[in-house]
Amino acid sequence: MATYGDLLSTAAIRASVAMAAANPDALLITGALEMTASRDHDLTRTTEYMIAREVLTQGNVAIGIHQYPYFPPNWLSPTPNCAYYQVPGDPFWLPPGCETAPPFEDYTTPAGRPIRARDAWHSFDQRVDSSGLLRDAQTLGVLDRFYLFDTELHAGWHDSDSTTTPAREAMAGLRIAAINAHQKVIGTEFIFAPTDPQAYNLLVKQLAGVTPVYTTTAPLMDADYSGLVYKLFTRGDEDIIALWSNAETPQTLTLALATAPTHFKQATLTRFADADGPLGITTTSSSAPPAAITLQPLVEFYFLSVISDRPGFGWLAGPTD
Repeated sequence: MATYGDLLSTAAIRASVAMAAANPDALLITGALEMTASRDHDLTRTTEYMIAREVLTQGNVAIGIHQYPYFPPNWLSPTPNCAYYQVPGDPFWLPPGCETAPPFEDYTTPAGRPIRARDAWHSFDQRVDSSGLLRDAQTLGVLDRFYLFDTELHAGWHDSDSTTTPAREAMAGLRIAAINAHQKVIGTEFIFAPTDPQAYNLLVKQLAGVTPVYTTTAPLMDADYSGLVYKLFTRGDEDIIALWSNAETPQTLTLALATAPTHFKQATLTRFADADGPLGITTTSSSAPPAAITLQPLVEFYFLSVISDRPGFGWLAGPTD
């Protein structure tokens, strides 16, 4: 570890110094030092070693990560073998069903164990969440300049697989992007591409260049994914809420307006929903944000964009559910 860490940190430090001098806006991404499939995953010893060597000092280095939030598709019978290196000469070949999103319906595993769909999706969100890495960075005193960049995200948008649906894969991709953008993952490259790019393009439109906003109910770390989930972002004079639910019943997010007067320029609500396999998308615009948004569990995802003269959610007394 010390030899490898020495090599990586020395190369990264020298490169980051040269890049900062040549182009202050340039970003250096380390190799994939992290690989997570759990919110409690700790930083690797190599990453900790590089941080101790002050690889983050220049403020222009992001730690490379590969996320694998999907779990073995135990809703299929038989459950396929989803390990790599099964086929000589094609190490990353996987059979159909691997690296796909769970169903929206409750199911029973081939071993006879009943699984609630909301538990499967709750687990999925937790496997995307990077709280363990962020807690370690906080302990090391570098959280303020600790950023991640996923150059090979193995989930979301995998609707080319016949065992899943466009809606399931889009819901996974939307959730991943919202969680990552809220947790200091400044770049996400999905290895799969949707057949229809409309949802993905809307996702990029909503989250490109945003700054996360943190509250007690939308924290940086240790978020609760068991019920109604929302992530808050701001960008210039625009505020954005990403919203979904793992609750057992429909949930309502109430948007109580602040008492101070606000001039709203535009409010746009984009809804993504399962349409019995395909993905349905609707967008509505109005002169002010809605008083409330009601969500069906699992099968809906919303972006609310609000442009006003009080950005940073100054127009909002507080979202409540």
